[in-house]
Amino acid sequence: MTPAFDWTEWQQSAREFVDSPKKIEKTAATTIQKLLTTHVRADRFCEGHLAAMFENGHIVRLLRRLKAIRENHKR
Repeated sequence: MTPAFDWTEWQQSAREFVDSPKKIEKTAATTIQKLLTTHVRADRFCEGHLAAMFENGHIVRLLRRLKAIRENHKR
């Protein structure tokens, strides 16, 4: 289990991954967990945020990175 973190303080870091999608290619699973948590929580306060992250491809990139991490872990 990952310790709790202040997702509101982490929003700027999350924005950097949205603005620079290439950063996701080398991202650790724990960072992806923080990104997903941040986006889900942000949607609670800004309706449509999560939908926008799906529409711009960000969530799909995160899921693909998780898949790559899992495949590398199996080797």
